[in-house]
Amino acid sequence: MRTITTILFLLIMFCNASANTEDTQQCQGSYISLNGHYDESKLNNKTQTRSLPILPITAFLDGTDLCIEFSSAISNLNIILVKEDVEIENRTISVAADQCETFDLSEYGAGSYQIVLTTPQGINLNGNF
Repeated sequence: MRTITTILFLLIMFCNASANTEDTQQCQGSYISLNGHYDESKLNNKTQTRSLPILPITAFLDGTDLCIEFSSAISNLNIILVKEDVEIENRTISVAADQCETFDLSEYGAGSYQIVLTTPQGINLNGNF
């Protein structure tokens, strides 16, 4: 009985490790590079700026969904999606830390897209996918 329990435990651990690896590999190839200006000092009313090695905004494709994750709170964020020089989505939102905003792109089909993220406080980021 002890051997069967050990074998089942190892089998479950192996299956979980395989499942996690596949999810990670799927997302790694679909991250969208965001370029532009991000000044966190204006968001938090600080007088000093700090260098951010990693932006607190991450955008990636998950199938036909565009997911934008936020690791810090941002207010009045304007998200514009453009497909082949035509604006298809325009949302202004306020987000909390660890929040995700999702856009379903299945109705727009394949093509060349651009995402633009702006705030009145000075965020100006864009990416192409």
